[in-house]
Amino acid sequence: MRNTRFNKTTAFLCGALLTVIAGSFYLHFKNNEKISVVFEGGSTYYLPGTDKKCSWVANIKFDITNEDGSYSPIYIGLPDANQAGVLKGGIEIANSLAILAFNYTSVNGNTFPYVLTSDISGNTKNIKHIRFKWFKSTVMTMNMFLNKKDCVTYLKKTGLVK
Repeated sequence: MRNTRFNKTTAFLCGALLTVIAGSFYLHFKNNEKISVVFEGGSTYYLPGTDKKCSWVANIKFDITNEDGSYSPIYIGLPDANQAGVLKGGIEIANSLAILAFNYTSVNGNTFPYVLTSDISGNTKNIKHIRFKWFKSTVMTMNMFLNKKDCVTYLKKTGLVK
């Protein structure tokens, strides 16, 4: 009789152990599926810019995932005017927001920091178009497109270029 009780206890403990192991594997793989690259390192995004020709570019140095704290330096500039330099900044992910921060130096040498945000909660793969906003308003926005054709199409669609 004592031998039967030992077998039931052993069977219960083995079942509990297998349940814990199966749950751990499930949670591990479920959480790893959620992490994906939203900005690929080395990619170039095109910005409409003041010339309305999409000649401004933003280069992202490293992969940025949708995981909080994911960060990469970003370089914004005009490739045709390399002597003017670039605006250096960074993109970081926090609470499903992409945060774009960079400094703009005016003609008289004053530096102005800009911090723009964009909600990326619905994007799980490489972002093809993103619109950064200042304080979630349209007072100051920055559109970035993964290819120049989409940038020009956007300008024509919005009536900024004929």
